[in-house]
Amino acid sequence: MGVKWMLILLLVVLMEAGPTAAHPCFSCSTTSCSCTSKGLTSVPQDLPTTIITLDLRWNAIATLGQADFLKYRSLETLRFRSNQISVINNGTFQYLTNLTLLDLNYNQLTYLTADILLGLGSLKSLLIDYNQLSNLPSDVFVGLGKLEILYYRQNQLTSFPQNLPTTITHLDLGYNEITTISQADFSRYRSLETLLLRYNLISVINNGTFQDLTNLTLLHLSNNQMNNLTAGVFDGLSNLKYLYLYGNQFSSLPADIFDGLYILEDLDLEGNQLSNLPAGVFDGLSNLVYLYIYDNQLSSLPAGLYPALASVSYVDISDNPWQCDCKMLPFKLLMNGTHGFESQIECAGPANLTGKSLLNDVNPDDMCEETTTVLSTAMTSTPLAPASTPKPAATCNLSGFWKKCVDRKFWKRASCRGKFCSKCRRKFRMVCPDKSTRWGTCLREFRNKCT
Repeated sequence: MGVKWMLILLLVVLMEAGPTAAHPCFSCSTTSCSCTSKGLTSVPQDLPTTIITLDLRWNAIATLGQADFLKYRSLETLRFRSNQISVINNGTFQYLTNLTLLDLNYNQLTYLTADILLGLGSLKSLLIDYNQLSNLPSDVFVGLGKLEILYYRQNQLTSFPQNLPTTITHLDLGYNEITTISQADFSRYRSLETLLLRYNLISVINNGTFQDLTNLTLLHLSNNQMNNLTAGVFDGLSNLKYLYLYGNQFSSLPADIFDGLYILEDLDLEGNQLSNLPAGVFDGLSNLVYLYIYDNQLSSLPAGLYPALASVSYVDISDNPWQCDCKMLPFKLLMNGTHGFESQIECAGPANLTGKSLLNDVNPDDMCEETTTVLSTAMTSTPLAPASTPKPAATCNLSGFWKKCVDRKFWKRASCRGKFCSKCRRKFRMVCPDKSTRWGTCLREFRNKCT
């Protein structure tokens, strides 16, 4: 009888409490809630008010307003990546004074109003990649005195913004429509440490453009429309360590283009139209570790460039139309097989040497009728003594570019989008044009083809 009355009492309590709604989040604690991929169309209002992290990525939220966050004033991290947000009302974040990271990537924002970020005085990271924003109101960042990181990729900016907080240290404006940059664009942002402007429409950079960015360590200018760089364009970048210029249209470089970049470690020039390199172009880059010059239009290298290449830990000069003729002979006479880049030079001409390895398969006597004269010139133009060229049997050379393709299996990834990936897949498909061929079979055919 007692059990019966206890069950009745429990039923009454449950009825008074009302129905219990299913919790909208995968996991929730007093400090963090993860509500990803739940089909939510609004910010849930039944979460612990003490949370400092709220993850709402991959939902269907379209509008944000101030009422959405009145209960969650302790928030420090707020993520809305991959929703359908097109409207954020003024004052939406007004009471989130502790927020340090706001992620709005992959939404449908077409404009930002002046007061949209009001109250975010503690914000350090703002991510607005992959929206449809063409401009920034002049006062949209007012009050964001602690902002350090701004990601604004894949929007529709046509010029460099002049209203960013001067506290910015990491700025990514890649995949926009910026056409020109000048010193005036950067004079306010002297705290910048990383600047990414890849995949824009930049065609000209004037001398002194970066001279105020003395703290910059990374500059990414790849895949723009530049066909010329003048000496002095990198003046002031004394702390630069990483410089990426691949995917432009340079056909030549001034001999002193990299002067002053004393601590540069990584230089990428691949995928341009470089047809020649001055002998001293890399002189002074004593800290250089990685140098990429593959996929250009280089047909020869001056002997004076050999010491600089030999001093770099990793060099990739593959995929160039090397002409193994008299002009290339001085460089050939310095090769001794101790550096990886030497084995990357495959002759594209003349016809009798096409497809041969300059290091392993080509005799200096076959390159030039005036070998003696050229040998004398090579020995006096560089302090390195020529070494005899070993002539082992030709083997499949998986060094340099091809080694990355095979070792990292870029050729195997259907979704691969890196700078090596498309080339790897394209080259392998030249060996295996039938897309039904298994990649393992294709790799074996590739190995056979290059032996």
